[in-house]
Amino acid sequence: MITGATGGIGLAAARTLAREGANLVLVGRSASRGEDAVRAVRGVNADIAIDFLQAGFASLEEVARLARAYVAGGRELHVLINNA
Repeated sequence: MITGATGGIGLAAARTLAREGANLVLVGRSASRGEDAVRAVRGVNADIAIDFLQAGFASLEEVARLARAYVAGGRELHVLINNA
């Protein structure tokens, strides 16, 4: 999981990890920027699993909602890059 993944360092990290074959969950505030980020990362490696979850970390309610959504997806969390 990479927070702040819709641009800058977060997006660069996602691209680098995608090249290595990592499955990714990108997190950001903007759904449209998230869709753009997913397309950009898929352009690096179309074979990985990649998802986007929308959340703003300025609100603890949003953080809790993000955590619930992630757990509900049944995914394991191996690495968190907290860039937000």
